[in-house]
Amino acid sequence: MCSTAKRAGLTLEPVLVIWPDLKVSYVNELYLASTEMAAAHIRQGGLADRGLLVGHNPTMKDLTRVLADQRNTSNAALSGALSKHPVMALAKVSISCEQ
Repeated sequence: MCSTAKRAGLTLEPVLVIWPDLKVSYVNELYLASTEMAAAHIRQGGLADRGLLVGHNPTMKDLTRVLADQRNTSNAALSGALSKHPVMALAKVSISCEQ
């Protein structure tokens, strides 16, 4: 899932070079999405085992923190990394979802 913003599309381009058959949904609402709205889009994403969300800060940084907090991750390194979450950063979070 990717924001329709040009910069988000440019961020996604190298991923599509590696995985050209990746199914991508471009979602206009991700551009100014709140953390809650971004999480709602993840929940509505279907039954995929994995997902990739390309969006914008501060939403992506805050969403990463919320997902990590749900896993009861109290890690100083994580907090430090999130405080410096740069442009084009990648955050990998594994979560369990109940259907």
